[in-house]
Amino acid sequence: AVRELAYEAYEPMALDAIARLEDTACERFGVASCTIVHRLGIVPPAEPSVAIVVVAGHRAPAFEACRWAIDELKRDVPIWKRTG
Repeated sequence: AVRELAYEAYEPMALDAIARLEDTACERFGVASCTIVHRLGIVPPAEPSVAIVVVAGHRAPAFEACRWAIDELKRDVPIWKRTG
């Protein structure tokens, strides 16, 4: 059983990559804004590790932008997870 998750990152690089994702989500999906926050350090398994907030005039583009952003975040942002 997983007791905790530990996230590490090279923060300057991770913050730049997240900022690019936020900008790209706005451009690609035509949403007003996108903000992504990823926790670092020890996170209990029942607590959230990532928050993505998208502001849009309609919910469909907001949901699409969120789905795309989380997939890209996992794939491209230099944040590493360890389980314990």
